[in-house]
Amino acid sequence: FTDNAANVRTFAPGQVVNMRASREILHKGPMNVSVADTKTNAQIGDPLILFASYADESLAQVPANNTDFDVVIPTTLGSACAAAADCVFKWFWFGTSADHTYESCVGMVV
Repeated sequence: FTDNAANVRTFAPGQVVNMRASREILHKGPMNVSVADTKTNAQIGDPLILFASYADESLAQVPANNTDFDVVIPTTLGSACAAAADCVFKWFWFGTSADHTYESCVGMVV
């Protein structure tokens, strides 16, 4: 956390957050965005968005919602994400054909 403290984002419960994903390669597989507890590395609640099939290289064109979509910050977090190092906003994608995991996260306060 200490190496990235300047990038912590502050969100409000119920806030709509637009996400844009840039991919240089396509590998079909599941993807989700969630809130994760940094102490347990566990997801808090349900995914904010979930794709059973994401970045499908067999499609002539990948759907626009694979790279530009909205998520809503949960209103049920209570004080779980009150401090900067408690939670992260996590993007996770597993390319099944490549057997490869792609992840990114940012510290968050709600």
